[in-house]
Amino acid sequence: MNIRLTISKTCPPVPLTKRGIKVNRERKIVKKTRAKFAKTLAKFFKKVSKEIASDITALLTKNQASLIETVLGSISDAQFIKDLPELAEPYLSALAVDGGEETLEALGITQEEVIALMRTRAQAWSYGRAAEMVGRQWVDGRLVDNPSAEWAITESTRDLLRDTVTEALKEGLSPAELAGRIEESYAFSSSRATMVARTEMAMADMAGSMEAFRATPGVQGKRWLTAGDDLVSDECQACEDAGTIPLDSAFPGGADAPPNHPNCRCAIEPVFDDEMES
Repeated sequence: MNIRLTISKTCPPVPLTKRGIKVNRERKIVKKTRAKFAKTLAKFFKKVSKEIASDITALLTKNQASLIETVLGSISDAQFIKDLPELAEPYLSALAVDGGEETLEALGITQEEVIALMRTRAQAWSYGRAAEMVGRQWVDGRLVDNPSAEWAITESTRDLLRDTVTEALKEGLSPAELAGRIEESYAFSSSRATMVARTEMAMADMAGSMEAFRATPGVQGKRWLTAGDDLVSDECQACEDAGTIPLDSAFPGGADAPPNHPNCRCAIEPVFDDEMES
């Protein structure tokens, strides 16, 4: 869902703190929400792994390797789409809104009109991101295919399961052994749940900051900030090297804001109209 809102032209100027904008990305609510989401995801993974393992073993035997793509496509999507968007949205919304509020506070903005606008946009982002996690988008109240969905958990799960099932078929595992292999795979592990939760919560927190920038009069651009050490990835360094870009433009690689990848440590900085390069 992409909601475009504008601030009233009568909105009076607000005091801005233009330098030294800093939001603690490891604040208490981030850690707490991330841990809860990871626990919820782990429980969801355990449940769905049994369902998927049962369905796959019922349809697929070692003599039906050609059915792998059909089975994975029809089963993994169906199981995830049924429950995951509704499960994920409250966590995404909570951190997106809080991230936006933290950013507005850092900017010195207390106007209720600006805060309300940010919250509406952050919640709309969360609604859309929850659908994007399963490769879908909301159109007229329905979940439909989203060919440009990024970081879809359904696609990465399918890739992980493909390797697991293919290897199991090569080894000639029995249906029961195959089911056990699927349930115990990394695709449904608690460590993957933790990684997904960390990435999605970082994305939501940063999305909230971006919506705060968009709701703030005078913010016209943005800058990508890396951790500035030897661990910075090439893709993140390219984003920082891009310098100041318009607020609604994409950085190299297509990202609107960090994270670029799991465990990304980058941040985003607003650029005001009087700082924009002509």
